[in-house]
Amino acid sequence: MLKKLLMAVFVVILVAGCAGGVNLSLDTLVFASDVTRMGDFTKLEDTDFTENQKVFVVAVVSGFASEQTSEDAWSSWPIVTLKLRNSEGKLLNTTQPFTDMVETEVEQTEFKLPSEVTISAKSGDYTIEVIVEDGITGERAMGELKFKVR
Repeated sequence: MLKKLLMAVFVVILVAGCAGGVNLSLDTLVFASDVTRMGDFTKLEDTDFTENQKVFVVAVVSGFASEQTSEDAWSSWPIVTLKLRNSEGKLLNTTQPFTDMVETEVEQTEFKLPSEVTISAKSGDYTIEVIVEDGITGERAMGELKFKVR
């Protein structure tokens, strides 16, 4: 049986944003490579992967609540969960939700949320379901990426 189907490392990258907390929106969801510290990435056009290949799942999400905690400090709370499903829709693995309260000097409502993923599945068709939640408001945005393991 497949023990570890999906391993992920998450990083939160800040992006300039305006007032949020209303209608959390998953604006971009792609497989990518070469994610920089500033959140720039190269979209992978080919979604046929090999076993143990490392890729990034990048979600760009807007509409997060940002609470002012002091005169020059704001907090936001993005939470990301990934679920791996086979071609029949059977849930194979769920990552522990990555949650990190983010402190910034300005109001921040949009985030680039790259997750480094090791594709540890056998040949077949799969779907990664991405669930992003605003830990302050409880709002959720979801999307899916389909891929194949050769």
